[in-house]
Amino acid sequence: MPNHITQHIHFRCTSEKMQEIRERLKGVLKGVDINDDGSVSAFSFDRILPMPATVRRDPNPMFLSDEEHQWRCDHWGTKWTAYAIKELPDGWKYETAWARPDPILQTVSAIFSEVPFAVEAVDEGGWYLGVSEWLGGIVEDRKLEWDSVEGKVMRTHLRPWDDGTDDED
Repeated sequence: MPNHITQHIHFRCTSEKMQEIRERLKGVLKGVDINDDGSVSAFSFDRILPMPATVRRDPNPMFLSDEEHQWRCDHWGTKWTAYAIKELPDGWKYETAWARPDPILQTVSAIFSEVPFAVEAVDEGGWYLGVSEWLGGIVEDRKLEWDSVEGKVMRTHLRPWDDGTDDED
């Protein structure tokens, strides 16, 4: 089972520009993912960076072939598309398996090169906590200390149900 990386991507733009971003992702890119409320999400890795048809797929759609798994890790930075997606006024809150999807974020940043955005991310296992700032396909990454004041605030914001302690001991 993977560590879930909870993330909030928020675009720094007008609400009109945010609507344009949503519409462009829905209208130009292909695929369907479902938000937690059952609506169709624009934030689908399959739409942002589609896997080529030449990649051998597992006949059972519930499983990934080794080739699919490797392609996704190489091109998305994680084995699954975003899940537990919640659309927010300034972007999306979502989870990924094991890592932040930097190749996806770089693609989004290149598509909307004039729009800065930030991604706050926390690994439920405590391996990563930080914020990345994106503009024109370039990232500045800032890691936070888990128990710092800023780190606790971000953890609480991203995962309010999780106090950051390991209760499996």
